[in-house]
Amino acid sequence: MLEKTKKKILRDKDIRKEILSKVNEFFKIYKENLENKDFLIIYNEKDRYNKIFLRFLKKNFFHLTGLERGKRNVSPIDFYKKLEKKTLNINDITIGRFTEKKLQVCNEMIKIFKEKSKIGNYDPNNLYQKNLLIDKGMALSIPNSDMVLGIRFIGGNYTVPVSLLKQKLEKISQKGTITDIVCMLEKDIQEEKYSKIVYSTIDVKTLVKNNEELENLLFANLLE
Repeated sequence: MLEKTKKKILRDKDIRKEILSKVNEFFKIYKENLENKDFLIIYNEKDRYNKIFLRFLKKNFFHLTGLERGKRNVSPIDFYKKLEKKTLNINDITIGRFTEKKLQVCNEMIKIFKEKSKIGNYDPNNLYQKNLLIDKGMALSIPNSDMVLGIRFIGGNYTVPVSLLKQKLEKISQKGTITDIVCMLEKDIQEEKYSKIVYSTIDVKTLVKNNEELENLLFANLLE
């Protein structure tokens, strides 16, 4: 019995080492591409353009890993600071029910903010992953993608990331709501206006035509 217990402890330790390695890899991608970034996402909805704002902060990272706070009860921001200082260790790792699945698709998530993507309304009554704290789901518009980034509204059109799923957007979205993101813009959170076009399938000038609010969100050079 004692020998079995020792083997289980060693096996659990190896699993946590592997998870820690994947979390560190994900952290590097998140820090470089998403940390303290704002994204303006414009998409078609019922023959009109709609927009949402999505912000990525340091504290959002922890939940996307699927880890739990565990006995040490390390807060999301302290967890992130440990990653920054390279002091996070396996004793800080408490594996959750969906940790491994989330980490399987975390590297793919960044492609949402590099390539043409889709967005759809999350269906809380879907047959696959119900009652998540998600208002809308986002996924890559590439064949056979099984990654969804879930986002939640926190006021007006402002959203934050709350879930990363190994799932197809079509399986958890309300019927008929999936649509193309026609334009995505990016800025650092300290910037007043959006300074970078991630991609756009239509002329930005067309987007801002008769839309003074949108025009005021962009630096003038993006309209030149």
